[in-house]
Amino acid sequence: EENKYWFYTYDVENDKWLPINDDEFFTEKTIPESLEIKVVVDGSTLFVEDEDNVDIFERDVNIFEDEDEEQIEPPQIYILSSGEMNDFKIALGWTEDEPRYYLISGTMLGDIAMEGPLSGNLRHEVTDESVINL
Repeated sequence: EENKYWFYTYDVENDKWLPINDDEFFTEKTIPESLEIKVVVDGSTLFVEDEDNVDIFERDVNIFEDEDEEQIEPPQIYILSSGEMNDFKIALGWTEDEPRYYLISGTMLGDIAMEGPLSGNLRHEVTDESVINL
């Protein structure tokens, strides 16, 4: 989500995603207001102001599902046990004091790269189009 993130593990036996609650590192984290983030997953920009919802995974709809059970959205960035992952790019920066930002990218082959810190304000230096084309 725009203001928080968390991690899931896939329960093969029950065919569903489960939040990781028993590890301090992987628990839900709130993103501070002073941190600005732009995220592109598989070529789609997430959290864009002019788009209400970006859904990169198709979901099966089962009309017989138990409505009391919380519906968990599939993860937007995934890492398989083989090390493969979907393509993603994340630009994150601080807007207070001396503005600076980092650029992080991951590829389907499991390669992750990080650039930064880069000086400047993420809001002005990195457009959605430039994140897609990094």
